[in-house]
Amino acid sequence: MVKAKNISSKKNVKKNKKKKAHKLTMRPPQENGYPSFKRTMDVAYPTLGGARNKEQFLSQLEHFPEGQICIEDKGEVVAAVISVIVDFDLYGDDHSYQKITGDGNLTTHDPNGDTL
Repeated sequence: MVKAKNISSKKNVKKNKKKKAHKLTMRPPQENGYPSFKRTMDVAYPTLGGARNKEQFLSQLEHFPEGQICIEDKGEVVAAVISVIVDFDLYGDDHSYQKITGDGNLTTHDPNGDTL
């Protein structure tokens, strides 16, 4: 019979806290971080096809780097935001994701636009 460990002891609780502690960092996405970014976006958006391909990811960073943010935990991307600024008059409320994002490339980004 295997003897159960007392996980409520202070020593074991301290060890468990160290293992589970998060180290969250907010930063801009980086080209070399695409694999981690892709894994997170694939989980977050499975019904929308997951992450954009690497070319689209790089295009997003090129067209509006200030609008792209990720959160990493111990070096792995765990959350991300992709944003774009557009002129509302060109798109209005009746638009598709593909249209407003320039097929995911953010070629529609307008730094003088009025809608984030």
